[in-house]
Amino acid sequence: MKTVTKRYTTTTTTTPSTSTQTTASKYGSDKLKLMKDTFTVGTWNVRTLWATGKLELLRNEMKRYSYDVIGISEVRWTGKGETTNGDFIWCGNDNTHNKGVGMLLSTRARKALMSYNPINPRLITARFKATPFNITIINVYAPTSDATENDIEAFYSNLEDAIGKTPKKDILILTGDWNAKVGNDNTGWEAVMGRYGYGTRNERGEHLLEFATLHNLFICNTRFQQKPIRKWTWESPDDDHALQIEKAIKEALQASIPTQKATSKKPWISTQTLELADEKRKAKQVKHISIQLNNKYKHLCNEVKKAARKDKDKWIQTQCGEIQMGLKVGNSKQAYNLVKLLKKKFQPKLTAIRDQDGTIVQSKQGIMERWTKYCSGLYEDNGSGEKVVEELVNISPSNDNSSYGILYNEVQDAIQKLKKNKSPGTDEITAEMIQSGGEKLVHKIYELCNRAWEEETIPDEWGRSILVPIPKKGDATKLITYE
Repeated sequence: MKTVTKRYTTTTTTTPSTSTQTTASKYGSDKLKLMKDTFTVGTWNVRTLWATGKLELLRNEMKRYSYDVIGISEVRWTGKGETTNGDFIWCGNDNTHNKGVGMLLSTRARKALMSYNPINPRLITARFKATPFNITIINVYAPTSDATENDIEAFYSNLEDAIGKTPKKDILILTGDWNAKVGNDNTGWEAVMGRYGYGTRNERGEHLLEFATLHNLFICNTRFQQKPIRKWTWESPDDDHALQIEKAIKEALQASIPTQKATSKKPWISTQTLELADEKRKAKQVKHISIQLNNKYKHLCNEVKKAARKDKDKWIQTQCGEIQMGLKVGNSKQAYNLVKLLKKKFQPKLTAIRDQDGTIVQSKQGIMERWTKYCSGLYEDNGSGEKVVEELVNISPSNDNSSYGILYNEVQDAIQKLKKNKSPGTDEITAEMIQSGGEKLVHKIYELCNRAWEEETIPDEWGRSILVPIPKKGDATKLITYE
């Protein structure tokens, strides 16, 4: 695999366990500062994440090598979006478990993420907040040698479009599995590759070099010489032979983000399974030496899969036991929550939405503005209320000049009718907290409500709300899907 990078001053080092290519150029509460620390980008063709515990094992490997971003190829997940904690974004097919690309993010990379765009099962982009330039990473999974020429042209056409939409000042990094060999002869291609490629250049490699030349990119992992053993990182699905491909790249861009607590493990993954996965990783490095070591590696692969499934089954049995115990002691709320947890299907989040003209909106500010405009339009008066207003104006005033306002017992009754176990608003005050406030709190709320009544104004906080979009079937980027 290869890394291609735009002409910026960067530091590049190799990594011991990835197997794709990276091409380099530039949501976030934190900003990367490109003159201080290291921002590490890797790439890996995992062949599939559609297996029990596979993503958690990948997270464990990421912590081992201190990656900030790993571009993942052959995810084989359906749909598109992000995980609940936002550390993994991906794009796959709608129904079939093949192809698929994604990015696994460290905590500090996640905090610097400005936006991402899951384009199709072969392309996904992410933009990170940085200074003096932002960083855009495009992760790819190029068509294999079995693909038609039309597939190849469509892939590069979509990639051209993604690059064209990248801001000119961004540092651009292209990473992923290009399914191409550029060889080690850089004669005539010195501007785009080094002298340490592998093997003989094929037609796809020629195409990649032309593409890199067109966009002023450099294939990073041809710049440094590596030990041959470090190139044995990918094997064909039939496991009959190994294809020497360039090692994964840590693209060292200088960045500065505070160290954050690592993502916690899933509750069902055991330490023993992680240790077994580590043993499998070590066996993979030497499996090509002999048939016995190769068989040992295959055995460990099966053992890791069995251990992960066993951990998941054990965790489910434990939850079922707690449900039974909760029902026995009358704790129906706990039992209900556990049943919901077990029945809950994974629902990916997708933050990107489309504007009225169909353009993808990715930035946090742009998404908020689009939702505000859309929701305002839903409740906009189209003239049907004018007659009602006119009728209200023509109502004769009452002879009674007294104003009763809001009654004290009305406030009491409203507080008692608040539903419990509901999420709070922006003030993070729950119904239970209000109901436990006693008469003193009731009196304060009573005074506040009557003041609003008399002055005909309300506090700004009362006009704020939390919007939780829940899509129905269809394209989740179209807001009509949420109606």
